[in-house]
Amino acid sequence: MSDLDLVKTPLTRRRLLKLGLASAGTMSFASVLAACAAGETTPKATEAAKVAQPTTAAARLAEPSVPQIPKQVVRFGNTAYLDGTQAIIGVEKGFFSEVGIELDPAPAGRVVTTAAEMPALLVAGTVDVGVQGIAMLLSSLKQLPSLRELVISDRFQGWAIMAQPDGGWKSYRDFRNDGLSHEEAVKKTLAQLKGKRWTHANLAGSILAVNVILKLGGLTSGDVDLIPVAEPETVALMLRKQADFQLGGAPSRMGLQGKGFKPVLEVIDLVKQAKPSTESPELALAWYTGWVTTTDFWQKRHDTALRMASVMFRISKFIKEQQKEALDIHVPFLNKVAGTSITPEDGKFIYEVLDPFLDFEDQQPILQDPKSPLYYKWPLEARIKLLVDQGVFKPGEITADSATIEPEVYKELVDLKAKTDQVLPQAKAAIDEAKKAGKDASKAEEFLRKAGSLYSNYQFLDALRFATAAKEWAEYSKAG
Repeated sequence: MSDLDLVKTPLTRRRLLKLGLASAGTMSFASVLAACAAGETTPKATEAAKVAQPTTAAARLAEPSVPQIPKQVVRFGNTAYLDGTQAIIGVEKGFFSEVGIELDPAPAGRVVTTAAEMPALLVAGTVDVGVQGIAMLLSSLKQLPSLRELVISDRFQGWAIMAQPDGGWKSYRDFRNDGLSHEEAVKKTLAQLKGKRWTHANLAGSILAVNVILKLGGLTSGDVDLIPVAEPETVALMLRKQADFQLGGAPSRMGLQGKGFKPVLEVIDLVKQAKPSTESPELALAWYTGWVTTTDFWQKRHDTALRMASVMFRISKFIKEQQKEALDIHVPFLNKVAGTSITPEDGKFIYEVLDPFLDFEDQQPILQDPKSPLYYKWPLEARIKLLVDQGVFKPGEITADSATIEPEVYKELVDLKAKTDQVLPQAKAAIDEAKKAGKDASKAEEFLRKAGSLYSNYQFLDALRFATAAKEWAEYSKAG
């Protein structure tokens, strides 16, 4: 019998059974359609479907799926700074576990002794995600081109040139108070370093900062007795009075400042006066720190990477809104793993002045507004230009966008947020309609609550999935 003959022949129940298209009690309408090669049914075929179909309309709909957040293990690497160990807050507050992520080794990942170790650990796969600023890793991209910054955590602006307390040194702000211009005050401040011993961390980022500062002061490396050592040793040299000036990160600065050492030039004073341009070397002295990964992790574990980013945004928000509780978790952990002795008051100063944390809303102008002086490209491109001038890279060999995927990650989350904004009211309306019809919409309401919770925590990937499930289950309930 031809397909055309099949369509023309009345589809009685006996005919359907003979064709094997109906069972003793059930037959789907889709099966009838599949039997009709022309894609049409006769009135009798439609009637047969009604007879064979279960009595409830809901049965015509496939039961919607139940969304799940998969369990994932992420090998995580901290660095021994306050803005390098914030993951402990996400662990203690359950932010990671709520999105199915467990950090390895437990509870909050490993602590890398020196930041210089991080690039090799990431590329080797020993660490999936680690804390570091890509600005500090730019020179590493020459040999390790797969490194990328995943998400911004804070803006580091805490470098300062610390001076011996009894040297009679004047600070940049002292000179400004005397009526000098910004440029004059910088040169007068830095002129005090000529012929003196200046110790700094023996890291690529610190060396670059030293070179920028010397240039701003009209000095050369030969004008100063530079002592590059491990950062803890810079503090020891100052305490033993074997150095006159020091440049280091937030922990060493806080340690020295607490003992009476004086900041004569703070990087933030330079950054505030800089023009938002790649031609401003001062911008290379303040950069965005974040969580760094590799292109391999981003491509193969894309959803996990998005969830990690959402947790970072949530941690930053918690630091801003629940500062005391954040410090109560954060400071003891740092002191334990790094051997530091910073106080909650030190931590507060770091949070508010040296390393202000940036949540999802804060990062919109940084990642999406080229007119903003905070735009991510300015400090990165300024730093890249310095490396090009030093011969590390050829012009165009590396760009801000080849060093970071933060704008891409942020845009994807913004797009997911926009889609969730559309689905949430649709799900609410579908639930209301189901309840008005006297149907049980409890499962849909459960998914809607979950979507709302995820949404408020910047977890837009799964917020959209649960909002969609809420809408589908509400429609399913209404049809039942």
